[in-house]
Amino acid sequence: MNNRIRRNRSLVARRNAACTERIIKPLPGLAYYINPDTGALPTGAELPLNDILFIGNDIENTDTATLRLNNGVYNVTFSATAVPTVDGLVALTVQQNGNATNISIQHTAQANNRHALGATGIVVAVTDNTLVSLRNTGVTAAFLFVNLVIEKI
Repeated sequence: MNNRIRRNRSLVARRNAACTERIIKPLPGLAYYINPDTGALPTGAELPLNDILFIGNDIENTDTATLRLNNGVYNVTFSATAVPTVDGLVALTVQQNGNATNISIQHTAQANNRHALGATGIVVAVTDNTLVSLRNTGVTAAFLFVNLVIEKI
């Protein structure tokens, strides 16, 4: 086959190629918070959080312990190590607009020992001003290695 025929076939193939439409999907809202050591927090105290990563505009800080979610459905996951000052229950609960959610964990603990806590669940934000926080719902305790990840799904 001569070069001229090969070149013509190549041109025909390029002309007949279908156009490809590129669809770019925006990244979902994602936020990652940590706190390496909260110090002793009494029952009912919100855990202070340091923001590390924000992607999107659906999750914002309102203060050091409260987050604002836009309307949508979110996967919420947290983990921490609790060191209670007295024997009793160590517990953490995700609060939504000041009310406890079912994203909670509790563990019978001995004073000054480390206890791993973690939970995951779904939060449905029905308005653009849904407030979320992580609250100590157990005995007074310090919380170490706190991680909180919120992802809009």
